[in-house]
Amino acid sequence: YVKGDRRERLESAGIETDALLITYRGCKAVGNRQLYEAIVKTCKECGLGHLHPHAFRHGLATILARKTNDIKLIQSVLGHKNVSSTMKYIHMAQDEIADSMQSVFE
Repeated sequence: YVKGDRRERLESAGIETDALLITYRGCKAVGNRQLYEAIVKTCKECGLGHLHPHAFRHGLATILARKTNDIKLIQSVLGHKNVSSTMKYIHMAQDEIADSMQSVFE
């Protein structure tokens, strides 16, 4: 998409943009609201119910915390300025580890 169709459509329209997602008509950047509505609609159509786009961000951060426990990596990926915003993911991963360990010894 990024190297193929998107680039061709932008070049043929004479438009230069850094936007990753563009509309089919007009080659304009997809707005936050459009993206939100598309994700919510697609999740409902796939039987996932009303899933907010933030859940994907949260899910990625949680997976990174479980796999790496690297706070700086997670902070960078999420674009957090303050590391305290990122710490909740590390704490959550550590809580899951503690719960798993507890269940082993019960």
